[in-house]
Amino acid sequence: MGALVLDTDGLQWSRFAVAVVFWALYVGAALGWQLQVAGERLARLTASLVLLSAGFAVLSAAWLLDGSWGRLDREGVVLGISALAYGALSAAFFVRPGARRLSVLLGATGLAVGAIALADLLSGASLTYAWAVEGALLAWLAWRTGELRFQLGSFAYLVLALGHALAFEARLDRLFDPNPHPGRGAPTIAVLGAAALVAAWFAREPEIEPEPEEGALSFLAQPLQELRQAQPIVRRALVSAATLLGVYALSLVVLELFELGAGDVQTWFDRGHVVVSATWGLVGLATVVVGLRRPSRAITFAGLGWLVFTLGKLGLYDARELDATLRSYSFLAVGACLLLAGYLFQLLREHEGRLDVVAVVGSVVPLGLGLSALTTLVEGHVAGIDLLGLALLGLAAVYGALAAGAFGLHRDLSTLLWALALVVAAGADAVLVSGAWLTLAWGASAAALAWLAVLADERRFQLASLAYLTIALGWTIGEEAPPSALVRAAAHPATGIASVAIVVAATVVFSRLCLFSDVRWRAWSAWAAVVVAVYGLSLTILEVAERVAPGGDVKTNFQRGHTAVSAFWGALGLLLLYAGLTRRMRALRLGGFALFGVSLAKLFLYDLAFLNSVARALSFLAVGAVLLLAGFFYQRLSAQLESRQA
Repeated sequence: MGALVLDTDGLQWSRFAVAVVFWALYVGAALGWQLQVAGERLARLTASLVLLSAGFAVLSAAWLLDGSWGRLDREGVVLGISALAYGALSAAFFVRPGARRLSVLLGATGLAVGAIALADLLSGASLTYAWAVEGALLAWLAWRTGELRFQLGSFAYLVLALGHALAFEARLDRLFDPNPHPGRGAPTIAVLGAAALVAAWFAREPEIEPEPEEGALSFLAQPLQELRQAQPIVRRALVSAATLLGVYALSLVVLELFELGAGDVQTWFDRGHVVVSATWGLVGLATVVVGLRRPSRAITFAGLGWLVFTLGKLGLYDARELDATLRSYSFLAVGACLLLAGYLFQLLREHEGRLDVVAVVGSVVPLGLGLSALTTLVEGHVAGIDLLGLALLGLAAVYGALAAGAFGLHRDLSTLLWALALVVAAGADAVLVSGAWLTLAWGASAAALAWLAVLADERRFQLASLAYLTIALGWTIGEEAPPSALVRAAAHPATGIASVAIVVAATVVFSRLCLFSDVRWRAWSAWAAVVVAVYGLSLTILEVAERVAPGGDVKTNFQRGHTAVSAFWGALGLLLLYAGLTRRMRALRLGGFALFGVSLAKLFLYDLAFLNSVARALSFLAVGAVLLLAGFFYQRLSAQLESRQA
């Protein structure tokens, strides 16, 4: 019979009638064998004959029925009638006792033939709609009858619908390549997502108890049992697929709305992608929140995974295809969602512990996105104030507010956030001000952090205070009052004295409020303040010499000032030694001796080489006199101390 069909060219009703008769004979033979011989068990011969009939029907229709009847394809009409016949037989035998397996076989065959019929009869979105609805109906039928084989058919129809939609109506290039009417395929994707939700709803315990597998279909017993046990996983997978399809449809709709009435497709398509990125970020954030509130690790990590996917879109599409301004808006939107997701993940999860890598990434990556966006978007000045600096301060304030909110809930998360905020704030200060004002900003921040450490009983603020002190000192020594001002003649060597004074004051506050368990930090910071103060006073002496010394040029007055500096260093060393001897403080005595050593080194390394003969002689006399007094006091007071101890 197959040879007869293949030998036919065009529609011949006689041969078509013969083919119909043979198809009916195949089906009838299968039914007769099953009912009269096999009984309740589905026989292999029955299954073979039913499948043979379906294959013969498809072959005959494809070969004999070329053309159409009006608007209907001949092949599709005949195959549709065949599918309805299989369906009617399946329904008839389903209610018959002992014929459930035969009904399932006929129903599955009808579904397969029906899918081909729909493909012939319909095209475009109609076919996707039909397959999606068929998939949803089969999911309901599987739950209603307890036959999971219908669920497998549902999966097949949903996959067919998805493949057709992505291949024709809603291709992925419509999302990423500028095109008119990108939302044309959004309805098909939305319907497909709804069908997946219906299938997920019915992926649960059936209404009636399923029958055991026997006969030709017994090989399906184990897979179907595993599928029955995996219904929760199936349900989650279908819900995830429906969510993805919904996001895809929404993205296409957003792009379509932006292009409505737009003359320039490229421009408005790019603007629409900013909203698409923001939407994706919000979807990921909402998913994370839902997963944390339920709680469900699967949902939570699905949301985090979607945020990572959104970051991939930023890097692979937005950063490469959008202009700098639009790209920056995308960075801000997605960065905000990622920041909140990492923040809530650390605070709302059930088991609090060490700082999770999700929170770290969720804090650092948004900061990078925000900095990139702000440096691109913000420029110019208002009333002499740099707008970029204000924007950076605003970003630091956001991180600071989040750190304050987490302070009593998670110490490590709060520390991470305020540390990042302080880094950004330090950079903002450098943009907003310069010179002594910058030193004041950093020094005041150091003092405020030292005070905050005491107020909040948080020693980590002391580390931040120390960091601000370090950069303030570095700025002062590097730019405001460099060491070259101490050794090179200049009209105003103490130009940066205000910065030096600020650093000294901030260091004194740090030393006074120091909370470190090692008490030596207090002494070290105090000595650091003394050293910087001596440095500043030395520059002041040189400045006074330049302004007050009678006669002479800048170089001569500078050398006279160095004589006074040498005398000052020696006198200060003498005072430290005297105080250390009278108060029995070893640290002061060592400080005095150290300053004597530095004074002597200055005499031989600088004064001797760079000062004129008069200034050099005066320096030697001043330091020598101080050393003589030091020796006298040391001998005298040491003897008194020894006699008192005796």
